[in-house]
Amino acid sequence: METVTLVTVRNHKKNLLVRLKGVETRDQASRYVGGSFQIYESELMPLPDNSFYHHEIVGMEVRYLDGVALGKVDQILETPAHDIYVVKGEGEHLVPALKSIVRKVEREARILWIDREMSQYYED
Repeated sequence: METVTLVTVRNHKKNLLVRLKGVETRDQASRYVGGSFQIYESELMPLPDNSFYHHEIVGMEVRYLDGVALGKVDQILETPAHDIYVVKGEGEHLVPALKSIVRKVEREARILWIDREMSQYYED
C-alpha cells in the first residue's frame, strides 16, 4: 500500500478523476488506473442529517417497527432511483432505501428500523 495525497477529485461520467500530488504526466498516472483509495474515517466529509455512508449501513441489523428482526444488511445495490439494501436473515430481502420504509436509523445501536406494512410491497 502506498500513501498518496489527493489534490482534486471530480466526477466524470461514471468515474472519478483524481489528481495526485507529484503525479504530473499520463505515464505517471497510468500506474494508478483502476486502483482504489482508502481514507481514514475521521477524514470523511460530514453528511447532511439523515444521510449515511454505505459502510455505516452494511452490517446493520434490520428490524420491523414492532421489534421483529429481519436480518442484517449484507450489501447495498445502487440504482438510478434509490439504493436497495440486501438484507440476509432467514432468507434474502430487498429493502428500498426510502423514507416511507426506512423509518429510523440508530447509528450507535447499529439498527435500521423499517415499516413492515410499506415494505411488503417490495418483498422478494
